Amino acid sequence: ILEGGSVASNHNVVVYATSNRRHLVKESFEERNGSEVHRNDAIQETASLAARFGLTITFSKPAKDLYLEIVKGYAKQYGLGLDENELFIKAEAFALRNNGRSPRTARQFVEHEKILETLK
Repeated sequence: ILEGGSVASNHNVVVYATSNRRHLVKESFEERNGSEVHRNDAIQETASLAARFGLTITFSKPAKDLYLEIVKGYAKQYGLGLDENELFIKAEAFALRNNGRSPRTARQFVEHEKILETLK
């Protein structure tokens, strides 16, 4: 899921993603002003998934050199038969057309090229 696929490979993994906790945690004015003895503890308990599980995932955009290294790694993994120069030129063009440089874009590019290669 995190790499852009729509098919989950593990049956024991659930991904919750949101930019706002109110979409995950039910909250009402009654609960906010509730009758909890330790009100602050009750509020903090429902504060956020990140604090609860200690997991933060960021999606940074790598610099060109790192992006091309990622492409090269995926190309090797998929057995893509392009020479390095052509691979890099096509990868850069693909990134320009598809949301910029990212590990996800690199993988999608290599998968796309592999499909084209098999069709030839």
